[in-house]
Order: sequence, then C-alpha cells, then structure tokens
Amino acid sequence: MTVPVTLGASFRAGSPVALFQTHRGRAYSVAEVFSYDASSDGQRFLILTKVDEGSPAPLSVLLNWVSEMER
Repeated sequence: MTVPVTLGASFRAGSPVALFQTHRGRAYSVAEVFSYDASSDGQRFLILTKVDEGSPAPLSVLLNWVSEMER
C-alpha cells in the first residue's frame, strides 16, 4: 500500500492505494509470515509468491549418488 502524505504546518495523510496484487500462499511457518522485503537500493519489493505454471518441470531424483562419484 502507498499513502500520499502532505507535510507542512500539519500532517495530512491521504487514502491508501494498493501498489500491486500478489498471490501469496498460506504461511506454513513463522518464517513465511513475512514473505516480502524491500531491495537494498529501496527501488523494488522482493515478494515470495505463488507462480501459476501450466505444467511444472519434472523432478529427477538420483539415488546412490556416492557410488556414481567413485567411478
């Protein structure tokens, strides 16, 4: 959210306006409650959000990988 502010002899704040829409998922741990941050230069927001993908990439699992390293 953003709020226009007028400074002067008195402080006045305008009506809040949404900056953007996100698709935040349900938080499963305390670490995920705060799933956003501002970038170090203050110009961007970094947001953990769900991505709608048509078909996810396949997952490959390599078992007994240590024996492969010995070859």
